[in-house]
Amino acid sequence: MPRVELSALIPWTRALKHGLDIGLSPVKILRQQARIGPGSLRAASERMADQMEKGESLTDALAESGVGLPSLFREIVGMAEQAGRLPDALGELERHYEAVQTARKQFRTALIWPAISYILAIGVIALLILILGMLGTNNPIGFGLSGMSGAITVLVLGYGAAVVAVLAYRTAMSSDEIQGAFQSFALNIPGLAGCARAVALGRFTMAYHMLAEAGMPADKVVKASLKATTNAAYSRHADLAAKLLRKGEEVSEVLGPFGERLFPSDFMQVVALGEETGNLAELMHKQSKHYAEEAARKMSFLAKLAGGVVYAMIAVFIIVMIMNILMGPVSQPYRDAFDAVDNPEKWLRGGK
Repeated sequence: MPRVELSALIPWTRALKHGLDIGLSPVKILRQQARIGPGSLRAASERMADQMEKGESLTDALAESGVGLPSLFREIVGMAEQAGRLPDALGELERHYEAVQTARKQFRTALIWPAISYILAIGVIALLILILGMLGTNNPIGFGLSGMSGAITVLVLGYGAAVVAVLAYRTAMSSDEIQGAFQSFALNIPGLAGCARAVALGRFTMAYHMLAEAGMPADKVVKASLKATTNAAYSRHADLAAKLLRKGEEVSEVLGPFGERLFPSDFMQVVALGEETGNLAELMHKQSKHYAEEAARKMSFLAKLAGGVVYAMIAVFIIVMIMNILMGPVSQPYRDAFDAVDNPEKWLRGGK
């Protein structure tokens, strides 16, 4: 099913939160959203209202809504509804998704000029290959591309790669499973690991604070928080963590063995301090803000890095083309000599 865009999810979440704060029933709020809410969620709001009128919970209604709500949203709402903290949870989710939306906008904005430069560079390179081929300069970029066929090849490969990259990004953004697998893989890649870890820990700490404040048992809090990361490297440990906590182990003792890759030492120090002082939930709240800011900074850096890679690719193409053009007259006698050695009879006939 199609993923709900953040531009629709954020105001919808805000409306649910404000409605519950002033004492409206979830059914009435959903009926209102079915009339005046975001267009992509109106039909789903109507269906959810119908389900809740039959006695189902909001969690069950969300599961049967037929729309692609993020797994983080469903996990948090489900646990918060059980704990009686639904308005607070919706407020946290609203702030979280606003931060995600801002980070994505900044990431895309940082890539606008590199993308425009890439599009123009591919067009210019194709045009030069075409013109130089017409003037008799063969293979100007060193890949056997020249003339009309070479120009078309450059356009197809250059723009085709860009289209594939965009489609891959959109596909990943529409699937929790793909995102979870990619974010888990990113933890092993230098440069991406810090960003993936900051995103996961931001979600973990947000969920932990919210559920711990609601008075839920530690095993359920940690299990739900690990799943809330939507990162496969974290969520796969959810059942084991809950089992160990039910045996009486401390949170720091459970999370620590999962390793620095998931829970760095500075984070574990905060967890240990929170357990010693009995203030772990509040410290997690502070950590959630810290990791949200860190994730935004790292995403901004990755956008600049991606832009730098695009500019470097353009520079390499231009340098290779210029070198081939300039070295063509210099290297031609040597190429003729090698051709003569390989095919002396052709050389004797004057190259015919």
